[in-house]
Amino acid sequence: MVKIVVDLWRTGLHGVEIGIKKKEELMSKSRRFTEDTDIIGKVEIDNEEYGYIAYRTIPWNKESIFERRLAARLFSKDIEWIASIDENFGREVLLTLANDEPSPAFIITHSGQRVVYYIERIRPRFLETDAFLFTFIDRERVLHPLVIKSKRFTLGSDWKVVDMRTDKEIAEVDGKILDIGGEWEIKTKINDERLWHSLILFATTLRFYDDINERLDRIYKELRKGKTPVKLTKTDLSMFYNPRLRR
Repeated sequence: MVKIVVDLWRTGLHGVEIGIKKKEELMSKSRRFTEDTDIIGKVEIDNEEYGYIAYRTIPWNKESIFERRLAARLFSKDIEWIASIDENFGREVLLTLANDEPSPAFIITHSGQRVVYYIERIRPRFLETDAFLFTFIDRERVLHPLVIKSKRFTLGSDWKVVDMRTDKEIAEVDGKILDIGGEWEIKTKINDERLWHSLILFATTLRFYDDINERLDRIYKELRKGKTPVKLTKTDLSMFYNPRLRR
């Protein structure tokens, strides 16, 4: 059993990143560590230091609700980029309209991997708690259709990851409700680092979950008026690019 702890701090004021020179040093280690990147937490695996969680402040703090996005990053303890999770705005607008309720959608990319993974909120039949469809493909190119289900009626707390083929639980993501910044403990018997990284990033989105849902609810109400067009940013559009088209 692998035990992963994702400890998100209350603020970005910490010893890892304080100071202009330190920021420049971190940026020099990875091009994914941009000037607006803020480290907000750390990750431990089996009680050993593994890496850091960060997010980009500029897209998250955009004034327009149609431009605000979450873009979070997982870095090693040496600030090497491991994986990222980004809001898939086009998909979540479609899902929100289809479900008549906020439906966040994310895309996960991994260092050195061409395959991307999707995590999207779904509205399953006869299930009153939150659930996300997780498209996971292992090293042998086997598709594992997974669903991440909330264990409680309260949002953003405890979750279980279930294989839809066998209905067996393969992992769990448990949150500490009383932790001010946010701490999640992930347990799984699956020995695949890409699964670990994906669940670490999913846990990170829970820190921002209520804000994302509130924004999507506002967008839903605006779009239902039929007067507001949805214009995608270049980053949003890139998530729909044809992979076979030469560039």
